[in-house]
Amino acid sequence: MAVESAPTIRRFRQTDVNDLLALIGRTIDSCYPPHYAAEAVAFFKSYHDRQALIRDAEQGHTIVLEQDGRIVGTGTLLGDEIRRVFVDPVCQKRGLGRLIMQWLEEQAASRGIRMVVLDASIPAQAFYQELDYITSEERCLEVANGKKLRYHKMQKTLKNTVCGEHMDITVEKMTDGDWPIVATILKEGIATGHATFEDAVPTWEQFDATHLPQCRLVARSGNAILGWIVRSGVSSRSVYQGVAEVSIYVKASVRGLGVGKTLLSAAIEASERAGIWTLQSGIFPENTASLSLHERCGFRVVGYRERLGQMHGAWRDVVLMERRSKIAGI
Repeated sequence: MAVESAPTIRRFRQTDVNDLLALIGRTIDSCYPPHYAAEAVAFFKSYHDRQALIRDAEQGHTIVLEQDGRIVGTGTLLGDEIRRVFVDPVCQKRGLGRLIMQWLEEQAASRGIRMVVLDASIPAQAFYQELDYITSEERCLEVANGKKLRYHKMQKTLKNTVCGEHMDITVEKMTDGDWPIVATILKEGIATGHATFEDAVPTWEQFDATHLPQCRLVARSGNAILGWIVRSGVSSRSVYQGVAEVSIYVKASVRGLGVGKTLLSAAIEASERAGIWTLQSGIFPENTASLSLHERCGFRVVGYRERLGQMHGAWRDVVLMERRSKIAGI
């Protein structure tokens, strides 16, 4: 498997036009012919032309998804309508479409929009249904030579969104398909300068190899991933088999809303069921929110490691916290 960097989202720039037109064209040519006549495929291409792309970007919010230095996806929010969501055919089935949709839905929610709508082609309908969109209407458009182009009007109520006052948070196992969003949240944490010594997001292969497969959890509200937590081993010696280190990251827009406590509490419970008797965490002293979170979940400070490592040329201290279980390992 090829090693790939984590995908990143940024705003559309005028210089992206040709790359986006090529991406949209490739996607239509790859995905639409099994479902539509050649005349309908040609209509789709003309509908998503240069003028329409630029106009929607100027009037709304168009994003591009980049990976390994190239554009692999795009999407637009125009008012309450989501438009022009495309992922390069060679990059589909990797969670990139979900990442684009989560960003667009969060942008809509942050603007007070409670319902978003979109037009779905036949091959895209199942994808949107997985994201809890419902079909409100089926439509048929006549194109060249009397051919029919069928599509679906779909909508979704943005309940329990990240900007809502009462989020319904659930904790689930992390899957490989969650990686694009997990990586994005990690990147936000790195940007604070107080979450980790790392200065770049690892590849999925690197992340997978350095964290235990058990107890990889994500917090969700609806389909949106709000945060995640993983464990890593501290020693290969059997005497320490019940000791693990936790790493927890919460999406910037929902910090302070209880996501971290929900995740850490779930990880503690899952760890105890797995026979882990001690959880530990190394935290920069400047990260007061994380120190407070761990303390509220039963961790205590056991050490202050001075000048443990360098970060951008400066030595950093690390607070070592641990939680000893009263259930496991007794």
